[in-house]
Amino acid sequence: MSEVQGYSVPDDLYYTSDHAWVRLLSDGRLQMGLTDFTQKMAGKLTFVKLPDKGQRTELTTPVFSFQSAKWVGWIKPAASGVVVEVNDQLTEYPALVNEDPYGEGWVVVIEPSEPVDEALKRLYYGKDAVDWLEREIERHSG
Repeated sequence: MSEVQGYSVPDDLYYTSDHAWVRLLSDGRLQMGLTDFTQKMAGKLTFVKLPDKGQRTELTTPVFSFQSAKWVGWIKPAASGVVVEVNDQLTEYPALVNEDPYGEGWVVVIEPSEPVDEALKRLYYGKDAVDWLEREIERHSG
């Protein structure tokens, strides 16, 4: 686990440019959620709009959105494909994302319709993810 200025950055995850994390599951599906940085910047989440299971995802269209007292945000999918799971707990308890962003606070699972290797190439990983987050923190603090 890496840490950047107080924000957790698990080393085994990939990261999108709009601040979602992506976990490659053993069956090739992609689990997604909000990063520690995003949930801390947003504050306590009051609402998460989940997609429907079976919904098609396209890289240019948000797959889920979230809201706090000070923010509304949209997250685009890590890959084109189909939503195969959603975390229904978030409907009743969106703050679960704040409490456990990389665990119980996951949001969706996508079955990619493109080769998973191609999808992962577009994401930040390892040292690139740490460097990217450092730049993002600088950008948001100025």
